[in-house]
Amino acid sequence: MSYVKFPIQMQFKLPLPSPFAWSYTQAYLSRSRQEKLFFFDGDWLYRKLLASFGGHVIRLEVDELAKVIRAEILDTDTSGQAAVTEVEAFIKDWLDLETDLPAFYAVAQSDPMLGPVVQANPGLRITGVPDLLECMAGTILGQQVNTTFATTLKNRLIDAYGITSQWKGHTLCQFPAAETLAALEPEVLRPMSISQRKADCVI
Repeated sequence: MSYVKFPIQMQFKLPLPSPFAWSYTQAYLSRSRQEKLFFFDGDWLYRKLLASFGGHVIRLEVDELAKVIRAEILDTDTSGQAAVTEVEAFIKDWLDLETDLPAFYAVAQSDPMLGPVVQANPGLRITGVPDLLECMAGTILGQQVNTTFATTLKNRLIDAYGITSQWKGHTLCQFPAAETLAALEPEVLRPMSISQRKADCVI
């Protein structure tokens, strides 16, 4: 694994949609201390994006009072505006910034089950998994096991075949590339406690 230190490159802001309750999203992203693909350091959320999303190292913080997300691109091989465009799109997808919640609320209010849920959780948004491979592989590994063990299996895959970098003493990981997983034989995943069938499906 290669380890690289990154200087700050670019900064920009994204407006927060209304409604938006950062507390829900933050609690969801912080739910597991095992998470390897992103981490919090104080109020800042760090992540290294996959190559298919530009490969940028980013960090962001949410200022609900100012109604903005402050984002910094800490490392990139892409030109300024192209990098900002890619990171903006990733953040919007990841944090569900473009869902029209008021339109959903208008429909949900009249539903006897959804109505009370909406009223009790204003600004709750669905945190996404922008990379389809990561989402599908994580779903496969998580079948018929508890959440903690599912995360353990995903982390074993990341440790063995992902890409790792360093930022000020923190480790930044990326999910394995599709080409890397596709080239594996199921037998190499079995010592990770990944079943034969799950290994076949992931590959």
